Amino acid sequence: MNKNRKAEQTEEMIDFKRLIRALWHGKWLILGAAILSGLIAFLISSNFLPVRYRASAIITVNVRSSWNELIEKGISQMARSDEIIDLTCTEMGITDLEKQHSLEFVAFMEYWGKLELEVRAGDPDLAARTVNAWADLVFEGIYEILGVSEEFLDELEEDVAQAEASWFTAKHELDDYLSESDLESYPEALSALKSTLVTYQEVIDRNHLIISDILTLEAQIEGMNPSENLTVGIVLSLINLQGRVAALDEEIHRLSQDDLSQDIDLNTSEAQVILQQLKDALEYQNQELREETATLEEEIRDLEISLEKGQNEVEDLTLTRDLARTTYQKLANQLTDFTLYKNQVDHSVSISTRALRPGESYRPDILANTGFSGISAALVTMLGLLFYDWWKVKDDA
Repeated sequence: MNKNRKAEQTEEMIDFKRLIRALWHGKWLILGAAILSGLIAFLISSNFLPVRYRASAIITVNVRSSWNELIEKGISQMARSDEIIDLTCTEMGITDLEKQHSLEFVAFMEYWGKLELEVRAGDPDLAARTVNAWADLVFEGIYEILGVSEEFLDELEEDVAQAEASWFTAKHELDDYLSESDLESYPEALSALKSTLVTYQEVIDRNHLIISDILTLEAQIEGMNPSENLTVGIVLSLINLQGRVAALDEEIHRLSQDDLSQDIDLNTSEAQVILQQLKDALEYQNQELREETATLEEEIRDLEISLEKGQNEVEDLTLTRDLARTTYQKLANQLTDFTLYKNQVDHSVSISTRALRPGESYRPDILANTGFSGISAALVTMLGLLFYDWWKVKDDA
């Protein structure tokens, strides 16, 4: 078993030596391929690649919190997005696809708070104007990312103006309704009507009491002889009833009746006639009072309904006014906060450097291209030699 392992290790060492030997035998070929490829890359970079111009603009953000927010929301990706690039070309009036593809857009951040935009083109004026237009669009995009775009500000100001107009309209509607409806006089009118109604009801109740007394006196008289004169007590009761009726007359209506208080020589029949007159007058008065009471109650109901409707309307108008005022105050506070934040952004975000027309062109790094081409050619040649050696060993086996 150990002999087999030694054999395998020996074979591996032999293969490695053969690998080194194959590369050593082809050293001149490798060196020649590297030199030739580097020379070709040098000549192409020096004579055939087009002249290019590079212009750059710098956007700075002085507040770290704003910068961190921009980083989290992908400011670099936004700057290099196809949408921004297409808008830049549209802004510049570049509609030719070939001319668009000839432009190179590069965005990078050297350190916090600084975003550098660079445009490379064959025309120096085009490079400078394009990068400035690109910087303006990226600047607007930053405002949108931070939520302080001019469009949003205009919409918010319009909302505040509409809310304020709605508030004043609701306030004027409430004031006009209060002045036209005269609801303040309703409670006083209701109180007067109800007081009158109570007075009428009291008179009706007293009339019923007097009528009850009249009926009691009639019952006493009916038991007496019709030709018999009344007793002094009955006459006094009759006079008392007349006085009570006369007091009611002064309060409500004047009743037409004869004053018999001076005539005490009354017989039963005459007393019954007087009592019937008093009773008829009181019942007539009660009938009038009931009709007026019914009218008063209807007026009170109508007035109470009108008052309730007016109060409901006032409550609705007041609620509408308060809601409009709350909405306005909320939007006004939002506008104030937004304005303060926008002012902060205005002071912290700026295009600190705009591109001028570049005076010198640049070419690709000739040495870098030459070295890269030479090393690449050497590696490819080495792989080719190793493959050739492997193939040759395989054929010999």
